[in-house]
Amino acid sequence: MYYRTGRTDAFQMILSEALKDGGIDFRIVNKHLFDNEKQRIKAMNALAGHQLNLVENESDPDRRRQHFELGFKLIEDANRTSRFAPDNLVSMCFYNIAKGNLKEAFINCKTCEQYLKDAPDSGLKGLA
Repeated sequence: MYYRTGRTDAFQMILSEALKDGGIDFRIVNKHLFDNEKQRIKAMNALAGHQLNLVENESDPDRRRQHFELGFKLIEDANRTSRFAPDNLVSMCFYNIAKGNLKEAFINCKTCEQYLKDAPDSGLKGLA
């Protein structure tokens, strides 16, 4: 809601605070903010995507680097929580596109596609 209405500062602050101090285990701190691990991963990926969006409008090279680093850290934390989750693979794909690593982005997209095809509950079984 905050992001869609243009209140990106509030969006970033709320998600940053919700994700703070919990580390990989979402149950340690702020456990009331997330019902499960999947919601925490979605929040990490949403904030990572926001950081990558900020890169596009930033002209200062140091600030661009900071946004890239924070976005990558969030994606890495999400990956440590649930390796090969489709949301994480898509976020990593966008990260690599933003960095100009198109070969790596293609690999991430193909891995996500294969994961979804192989997942028994994805509804995409047999599309290969």
